[in-house]
Amino acid sequence: MKPTKELLDLAAENHRAWLLNFKASGTTQTAEEIIEDHGCKFGTFLSSIDREFKLDPAFRETARIHVRFHYLCSVEVTLTALGIPVHPHLRNEIEKTSNALLESLSKWDIP
Repeated sequence: MKPTKELLDLAAENHRAWLLNFKASGTTQTAEEIIEDHGCKFGTFLSSIDREFKLDPAFRETARIHVRFHYLCSVEVTLTALGIPVHPHLRNEIEKTSNALLESLSKWDIP
C-alpha cells in the first residue's frame, strides 16, 4: 500500500484550519522552517501518547512509524498548499515510511 490521493486529501482537510491561519498571518517562513515547525509538533504529540498510554516498546515503535507517516504527509500537503516545491526525497520518505508501517502492523493481531 502506498499513500493515496484520498489519504493526502484527508491530511489536507485535517490541516485546513491551520493552513488558513498560517496564510492569514502573512508568514515569511521558509520550507525548512515549516518542516521544523511540523517536526516539533510531531515530537510533542508522540511523547504525550507515550506518557499517557505507557506503550510497550514494540507497540511504541509501531505508533512512532504511524505518526511519522501522517507527519510526512502533512508536510507534503502543507508545502503544496503554500505553493512551495516539494523535494522528491520527501515523497520517497513517505513511501518508505508507509512500507515500514505496514510491515510493523503485520506483526500485530489487530481485529
